[in-house]
Amino acid sequence: MLRPRIAVLSRLPPLLFITLSCRCCATRIWARVESRLTLPRQNFRHPEDATEQLRRGLELHERLFGRRPSGVWPSEGSVSNEVLTLAARLGIEWMATDEGCSGAPSIPRLRETARQAVGRRSSSLYNIYRSEQDESPLHLIFRDHSLSDLIGFVYSGMPPQEAVQHFLRQLRESAQPVLAQGRDAIVPIILDGENAWEYYPARDANSAPSL
Repeated sequence: MLRPRIAVLSRLPPLLFITLSCRCCATRIWARVESRLTLPRQNFRHPEDATEQLRRGLELHERLFGRRPSGVWPSEGSVSNEVLTLAARLGIEWMATDEGCSGAPSIPRLRETARQAVGRRSSSLYNIYRSEQDESPLHLIFRDHSLSDLIGFVYSGMPPQEAVQHFLRQLRESAQPVLAQGRDAIVPIILDGENAWEYYPARDANSAPSL
């Protein structure tokens, strides 16, 4: 059920059951992803741990920044249907995770040009999605993995102006197929724990960032 700008997800694909769900909700969730995986005989299931992690994170943000966040990127982008329900109960309105969890097409189809493949991926990825389950609606966005990794791992080794020009060119090219349809393109750029900034040259605090 796809609508312009907002698409509805009734259930998340099994691929989404990762770290937070496994360690805090139930270890046997992994069986939904990899049936051949050897799991502990005793199922570790403590969803209250996941609730507590989210609650503490929200409270810490509010103490530090003076306002409670309406959305979160969970640790390692770890989301599942169960985690979405927990988050909605805490008043979270949206979550972000990686595009690898979105089901967005990334492999070109037979006889499809590279430009057509980019357009198909962008049209699917650069949307706001809505999960509706257990009367706990939540919006979802999926980060552009490639653009995020360029900042996290590549641009620190390039001259700043060259890196900025490359990033803006990639951003425009990626978003153009969506903009050409007369729609806004939602392009999440999110770094998940990559301590990238220590590898960037020190900048004068009084100078404006190039980007």
